[in-house]
Amino acid sequence: MVHSVLKKFTPLRIHKALVKRTSHFSRLVRSGRIIVGRGSYGTPTVITYTGDDHTKLLIGNYCSVASSATFLLGGNHPTDRISTFPIRLRLSLDTGALDGFPSSKGHIELGHGVWVGHGALVVSGVTIGDGAVVAAGAVVTKDVAPYTIVGGNPARRIRDRFDADDIAVIEKSQWWTWSESRIAANADRLNGQIVGANRQ
Repeated sequence: MVHSVLKKFTPLRIHKALVKRTSHFSRLVRSGRIIVGRGSYGTPTVITYTGDDHTKLLIGNYCSVASSATFLLGGNHPTDRISTFPIRLRLSLDTGALDGFPSSKGHIELGHGVWVGHGALVVSGVTIGDGAVVAAGAVVTKDVAPYTIVGGNPARRIRDRFDADDIAVIEKSQWWTWSESRIAANADRLNGQIVGANRQ
């Protein structure tokens, strides 16, 4: 049974799918629509829309973004109109894409040290604060406070990662601005389990 399922996903097919996704991601990076900070990794799906060539995905330093995560840079349909169907755009009228169909709520911004889990969906206009965690499968429609773990649909606060004193110490350290050699030298501290014990 497993063997027959695996046969459908030959290395060639997987490779082509990955290349297609990473090529789109790379094009958006080259065009300036995606800005990725130092040390961050992952090639999520980033969906763009006709008529919007300025909304960006901004990823801070040392973020972990699942390649199965999706970021919608727009695609909103105004709900205060008789029809939510993009008539002008779909009928190729001169003013298509200039009437709010589709629209965006703004850039998506990830702070530093953010983790976005498998299958998460983040919509336009959302800011995810430093050190926040977006759980697998979460649908993020509102801003996420720094060092908060959110999950669900729509995403809601599960808990804070640290207490206020520890967060203040982490923010003051600005560890994501350190040189790579300094980060490596402090790996035990940065990846250690007890933040409070690491205070200076």
